[in-house]
Amino acid sequence: MKTMALVKSVFILGSVLFMASGCAGPDLRVASLETNQSIQYLDNPTNADNSLTLVRGRRTTVRMNVDVSSTSPVAGVDGQLQVLKDGVAITGSPFSSENGPITAPLSPINREETHHTLNFEFEIPASGFGPVTSDVRLIATVDPAGVISESNEGNNSMTLDLIFECRRSPSIAYVPINYTFAEPDPANMGLPSTTRMLPGIGDDFIWHTYPIPDPPNYYAAAIPPINLATDVDLSISTLLNDLEATRALLSPTPDFIYGWIPGNPIAGNGWAAGTGTGNAAFGNTQDSRDQRTFAHEIGHLLGLSHNSRLLDPEVGFDGGFSGLEVTTTDDCDPTGVQGTKCRTLKDFMFAGQLTKAAWIDPVTYDFIAEHSLVQNSSCQAQIFHPLQIHEYLMIPVQFVRPGCEVIDCCPGCPGPGFFTHIYELKGPVAFTRENPKGTRRIELQDAEGKLLFGQNFEVSFDTSDSEKQANVASFTLFVPKIKNVHQVVLLSNGKEMTRQLRSPNSPTIRLLSPKQGEALKGRKLIQWEAADKDGDPLRFSLQYSPDGGKTFVPLAVNLTDQEFLLDLSQIPGSRGQTGFIRLIASDGLNTATTEVNTLLVSGKTPKVQILRPVSSVTGESATVRQGNSLILVGQGYDPEDGFLVEESLQWMIDGKQIGIGRVLPVETKTLSVGKHRVILTGIDRDKNRVEAAGVIVIDDKTRSEERLREQK
Repeated sequence: MKTMALVKSVFILGSVLFMASGCAGPDLRVASLETNQSIQYLDNPTNADNSLTLVRGRRTTVRMNVDVSSTSPVAGVDGQLQVLKDGVAITGSPFSSENGPITAPLSPINREETHHTLNFEFEIPASGFGPVTSDVRLIATVDPAGVISESNEGNNSMTLDLIFECRRSPSIAYVPINYTFAEPDPANMGLPSTTRMLPGIGDDFIWHTYPIPDPPNYYAAAIPPINLATDVDLSISTLLNDLEATRALLSPTPDFIYGWIPGNPIAGNGWAAGTGTGNAAFGNTQDSRDQRTFAHEIGHLLGLSHNSRLLDPEVGFDGGFSGLEVTTTDDCDPTGVQGTKCRTLKDFMFAGQLTKAAWIDPVTYDFIAEHSLVQNSSCQAQIFHPLQIHEYLMIPVQFVRPGCEVIDCCPGCPGPGFFTHIYELKGPVAFTRENPKGTRRIELQDAEGKLLFGQNFEVSFDTSDSEKQANVASFTLFVPKIKNVHQVVLLSNGKEMTRQLRSPNSPTIRLLSPKQGEALKGRKLIQWEAADKDGDPLRFSLQYSPDGGKTFVPLAVNLTDQEFLLDLSQIPGSRGQTGFIRLIASDGLNTATTEVNTLLVSGKTPKVQILRPVSSVTGESATVRQGNSLILVGQGYDPEDGFLVEESLQWMIDGKQIGIGRVLPVETKTLSVGKHRVILTGIDRDKNRVEAAGVIVIDDKTRSEERLREQK
């Protein structure tokens, strides 16, 4: 955990007492400022105030604790916050409070009450060249308009100097799982809800809690759904290995891939392929728990294990994404515009929780903020890590839980540890890191048993979103392809589990359909013929490139049939007649490939969403008071182009263009009271234009202040 405080300095302005002549009113002063991006230290016995990492490009809440020198609480208290980045005021500064005027309570305040503090919101931009940290000065003033007669008007301001740092959002592709096993509840079958998976909804809990910039780099992979026809609880490892293969055949390659399954037929709510060792996970779309399950399983992939921690003694704070709260009832103060998160809430790595019962605690927050995938040397972070192209082996392995009989835990499994089909591939890859303490081991040997390559690793049986252990743990290794490999050996605690021998002959394959140069439309049945002289069972995977091999998407992995029905609406269009389909066949170790090229696939339009503070998907509007922070967040993803660049996302309010980019701060003081139509237009390389729309309501901040002045 970080021990160095990121607070540079704090001091009170106007410390000389000034006694108003003949005035015996209360005295208000700013007692403290809490700078919160989901959780923060304050009055903690072992950690400095505001010492958790503050991230550039992330919505930030400042809670102003007003000290009241009086015999009773003081009504009508409001404040103002100036925010300077590297000495220059950011857009919208100075900001009015989100919830004032309040009745300022006598000390001590209750942090669990939203309205015991004046709350402000802003965002330090993540984009732009320059240093990875930004010096930020907050100047907080209570009663800036002088509405309240005080005994001392000279101690109403506090300055707090902070450092905001660059961080990177891991790239997460998602894919629906078409689940056709006969479940008792039909809601748990078929395809999952499209809406529950969408950016801004599926990743909502991560957005509210993870210390990463807004919005997360979460997107729908332009690939067909993954088909699962067997009981998911008996297919966990197989599904995770299929997801790992799907990710490996995607180029550019995301950090992680996540599969969404309809409803919640999963005994463990969701599963991940290891704790800090895998790249794939899947989970439910049950609306009471799916968003937290998603955050939980991605947490496993980052290396987090289950814990039993509460937030206590800290209090979380939800930045108030209007209309898209995680829930509407889980705040300690549910009537607030924004919401505190109670000390009694559980960290989201506490297994098996509903979304409303969880938040993020400081330990988990700090772990993610300091993770190598999240830390970044520049705010110009690439969405996808560039990977080198190598020849490599993709080796899916499975282990039956120790102490569990194979017949009970894994019906049909060939032993306590086994391979599924190994593929020899070429493409962008990150090799599996060596784990010196790992009790499992993979060895590549030649025909005489000479060791050519060896690597230790570990598997985990505790990667579900419950306390339930997996009967079978999966792991997919990516290791360099080495000449003369004749056998791949799997060991556990020094004991051989199984070995895969290279048979004398590789499979022979031929694509029958489509034909070279064909224009593909609607649905197309891809067919092939295959044979293996050694009689080995074969597995097939299909890969498609829309641009002559620059990028790839998988169409299907680990098929046993020799045909696949492709829906062309689900994949990227080709760049002219440059598309090709690659068939990959494995007999267990030998791998054969063949291609059909010069295919033509029609182009697709981008998908554009307004994500915050309104939703172009749900149609919910947002109300913002004049003088408050308004940060528009949107996203565009094109099947051919990927994430739309900043210049291709154009914002308008009431028909007037106001800026570009995924994140755009707006000056609300210039917007009139009433409804305003917001439009985000996304433009792809083919000049296709797609609009997303929402409504912002500007409320009159000044009316209550004017009434107070009149009373005064």
